[in-house]
Parts: sequence; structure tokens; C-alpha cells
Amino acid sequence: MLKPLIVKPVQVKFVKTVVGYWNLYLVDYPHVKPVNLSPAQFREIFPEVSPKARLGCDELDRTFAKTLFASFADAQSA
Repeated sequence: MLKPLIVKPVQVKFVKTVVGYWNLYLVDYPHVKPVNLSPAQFREIFPEVSPKARLGCDELDRTFAKTLFASFADAQSA
């Protein structure tokens, strides 16, 4: 699940939960439910993020974001 080359970017923010998992949010689509990633999944997608980080933001390719967020396509039509 490596992060592909960004052609059409979409901004995401991430927040670490109390138990160490990561909630990933679409910044421009706040009504879309967040995706919960395990620490391993998060490291695979965002290897440049420090292990000490608690929150942050980054960009994903729109096509890749659609694979992570099942309701992303619905958000675009709204």
C-alpha cells in the first residue's frame, strides 16, 4: 500500500489515537468518515512522518485516496 506519485493531490490530516492507531481525514470533505489505520499501515503510506508525531497533514493522490476512503466518490458528487 505504498503512496503513489501524486498527480491530482488531495489534502489529508492525520491524528494519532490514544491506543497508537491513526485517524486519517479528508480536509476538503469533513463529512466523509475518517479512515482508521494501524501503525504499520500508516508507516507504509507516510514513512517520512516522525514516530513522535501526534498529528499532521500531507497530500495523497486523489485516486489513491479513493481506495482508502470508500465514501470519497460520494463526497465529490455532493
